[in-house]
Amino acid sequence: MIQSVQRALNLLNNVAQFKEPIGVRDLARACKLKVPTAQNLLKTLAASGYLDFDSVTHRYSVGLAALHLVTGVDLIRKSGDFARPYLNALFTDINETVIAGILHRNQLVIVDRVHSNHQLAAVHSEYIVKYPHVMASGKALLCYLDDAAQRGYAESVPWATMPSGTPASIDELLAALRTTREQGFGEVCDVSGSGIAAVAVPVWGSTSQPAMVIGCSAPMSRMAQPRMAEIRARMQALTGTMSAKLTGVLLTKPPEPARN
Repeated sequence: MIQSVQRALNLLNNVAQFKEPIGVRDLARACKLKVPTAQNLLKTLAASGYLDFDSVTHRYSVGLAALHLVTGVDLIRKSGDFARPYLNALFTDINETVIAGILHRNQLVIVDRVHSNHQLAAVHSEYIVKYPHVMASGKALLCYLDDAAQRGYAESVPWATMPSGTPASIDELLAALRTTREQGFGEVCDVSGSGIAAVAVPVWGSTSQPAMVIGCSAPMSRMAQPRMAEIRARMQALTGTMSAKLTGVLLTKPPEPARN
């Protein structure tokens, strides 16, 4: 293993985990590196386009080259291409922020999105959500994992750092996923006091795991009942159409297992 490469990748991963740009000293501390060492590696990553450097704040954020690695993955690109016309149609109907996502290694990857043009709107600034259970879309995907996989995911969560308004323990999360699976859609409301509500519905392919998820989020003032129910019904009709496109059969729940 080449130490400098490992250190550079560690720095890149740490930058990606922070929602806001981060400075050299904080990164050096997080990666247990000397500041000059971190600085040289960060400059190299920035010169290659994997990080962006703000010359005013002297902080780093993820660059386009790193995002291209993600969007260049064939599954992600194809999923985004498939979802785009459906997202556009949904957005035209409801004029709220909508996303399409897939579950990849227990992380939510947003493959496409359309942001609302309301002055007050939900905005998704991340492409990858490391702990997807905090989002309606993540819950709608995680809930269909088998029991062992769900527990393995739950045991990986750093519970002390999770935002308010989300499950606070392994048992709470597993119970929330059971409820999500029973109702067939994911919901969250006011996570971290955001004032945002969201709903998400899975899209079914030919297996017992969703092929992807479609999510919608908006300020709670525009997502009160009965509008929430109307948006959810529109999404369920849309995901049924998407499932039919993938399988040739109209599906609103997991396909039945094959029988011998």
